[in-house]
Amino acid sequence: PAPIASHIKATCTAADTWDDLPGAPTLSPSRHDTSTALPYACVVGEIDLIHALALGGVECAIAARRGSVSRFSRYAPTGIDLPSQRTAPELVRALLEWGSRQSQPPVLFYDADWDLLAVSEHREELARAFRFVVPDRELVLDLVDKARFTRLALAHDLPVPAAVARNAKQMIDPPL
Repeated sequence: PAPIASHIKATCTAADTWDDLPGAPTLSPSRHDTSTALPYACVVGEIDLIHALALGGVECAIAARRGSVSRFSRYAPTGIDLPSQRTAPELVRALLEWGSRQSQPPVLFYDADWDLLAVSEHREELARAFRFVVPDRELVLDLVDKARFTRLALAHDLPVPAAVARNAKQMIDPPL
């Protein structure tokens, strides 16, 4: 099968946003004291990741669409505006624009497969403005594609549940 990257939609849905609400917040300018502060944790993700980092005393910036639930977190007072329907190049462009203005490279956190794929594909560009860890490209694809992961697990004798490949017809009209 084709790599999962070819199956990932180029845009995100707005299902988890409150864009239609009047007064959705606009992120405030940075209040980060650059003279003594640790670098920001730049989070491309959800509110639970922001809260976990904040509990550790890490100051966060959020990369999110206007109206996203994550934008309402008091733990991420600054951040990066993302378009409602974004592509990987738009995400990278917005991150680089913000990251290059910081006094020290922020640490980039991401928590979804789509964001992992975008960071992996644009790692060289992002490394100019951010610190982050990402596995090599082939391993990323092996981890996010279920068929590839199954082959990887079998090749390394990893204890994973049995997997059954199903075609679209079987999913629509399963045998009884």
